[in-house]
Amino acid sequence: MSSGLPPQIDRSWLAQNQAATFLERGISLPFTTPMLVGARLRLREREAMELVIKDPSGGMGFYVLPWAALPDMCSPTSHDCRLWDLIVAEPLLSPASIRRAAGQVVREGLAGPAAEAAWSAAEHRCHGDRVRANFMLLVLTIRQNETLAEAVIPPERDHPEQLERRAKRALARVGGLLGIPADDMAACLEEVAVLMQDTGVPGHPEPAHTRRKMIEVEALSRGVAEWSEVTPAARDSPVNDVIIGAAELTLAGCRSILTELDALMADPTALLRRWLNDPVALRQLASRPEWLLDGWDLLCAMWRDAPEEGRLATAGEIARLTPVLPREAERWTRHATTIRREPILLHRRVRAMEDWRTGQMIGSD
Repeated sequence: MSSGLPPQIDRSWLAQNQAATFLERGISLPFTTPMLVGARLRLREREAMELVIKDPSGGMGFYVLPWAALPDMCSPTSHDCRLWDLIVAEPLLSPASIRRAAGQVVREGLAGPAAEAAWSAAEHRCHGDRVRANFMLLVLTIRQNETLAEAVIPPERDHPEQLERRAKRALARVGGLLGIPADDMAACLEEVAVLMQDTGVPGHPEPAHTRRKMIEVEALSRGVAEWSEVTPAARDSPVNDVIIGAAELTLAGCRSILTELDALMADPTALLRRWLNDPVALRQLASRPEWLLDGWDLLCAMWRDAPEEGRLATAGEIARLTPVLPREAERWTRHATTIRREPILLHRRVRAMEDWRTGQMIGSD
């Protein structure tokens, strides 16, 4: 039986091929075809969407090809074919739109009952995120726009009918400042709540979507570190630094952007003004954490589901699929960020009758 996966890291290839932007890096696709696991969608032009697929041989580099060329490599599942049809029909491609398309495929029953149940639970959590974001923005708007005499009872403790009356009064005052009718301000607040639902309420015991994903990435990084400390064959493996370093850079970028978004959540009047003045810029800012975290769902699931005896091979696969932050991330996070520029090139000598993922000999006890 093999003792593990001895990787070798080539340090020249990725420095020449690091993406400049997130769109150039591509959007992660939740394909189910084994050969397409970890694939990304890269948009050169609207009529020229490319798939970026890791080298199936395990070597350096990726294959870049159109969807029409896939039959030469593999037969996509019905799930993946349907997902691609929905993606092609999307007017604006982003991690969020891919997530919506994937949810549609799941609801149609093409991913199986377990995936359908998981997606239903995820939708329920996202609905809760939106409700909490809307309520928090409403409460903060009331606090910002009431006199001391009007604020004797904290809004979150007031009777629902009284809370509604106070909310209307506060929104009317904000509308007066911004030159918007009170009824329109209520609709604006709901739109902003939808926009900010993934970011959620800072410090809330039920973290929103983005913060949940960050917790999962933190768990992956911590799990790899703890596992490598107690696993002799993995202790000196460079894949640990690759995974942990990429996770730390990604999380640092997310925290930087969340600091800005949380400051906006704390000042709903300024947030509403910004939404009314430049909704496109605010929407782009709110979407940045999802771009940073794109692709980490798969890696977290791979580590979480890996059996103990398969951790070494799984770590190698995760290292090969670890998203590399494009140079655009440095501008987004507004501080100096050391982007990992080394490629992940994992070689392994495989013996006859050996399972290359686990190192076990086929037919052995």
